[in-house]
Amino acid sequence: MKRKTLVAIAAAVAAVVFLTVCWVLNNGNQNTDDLIGTWLLYEGGYVAPEVLTFNEDGTGVAYALSDAYQDNSMTNVQIPRSCLDHAEDLRWSIESGTLTLIYAAGDSKRYEMSFYTMTDVRMLSLNDGSGGGGYVPAEIVD
Repeated sequence: MKRKTLVAIAAAVAAVVFLTVCWVLNNGNQNTDDLIGTWLLYEGGYVAPEVLTFNEDGTGVAYALSDAYQDNSMTNVQIPRSCLDHAEDLRWSIESGTLTLIYAAGDSKRYEMSFYTMTDVRMLSLNDGSGGGGYVPAEIVD
């Protein structure tokens, strides 16, 4: 075989291995299923962005909230897109209860992750060792 063909085959195999590892880490894990969607920081410190969106494919977006956002409810939370600032793309994975966020800028952050219920609302807890925060499910609306 020609060298170009071998290089193309090697690249394809590497891509399949990478995607398989990501799938194994993120699938079959109840925490992964529970994490999919958008979350708004409701209580605690600012150890992570105020709004986090997690997609099924391991991608996501982190946002800051503008001062215009004033809602403080825990249920049926809707965040107007106009209140979101500083969007940053990210990739995420979960392994043994640890959530890893890798931002497009290259920095990464690891959080101990758990879910709990407060007044009938399922919440996400993230703790980076120096502090933590509780997130409620949310929806971004236009």
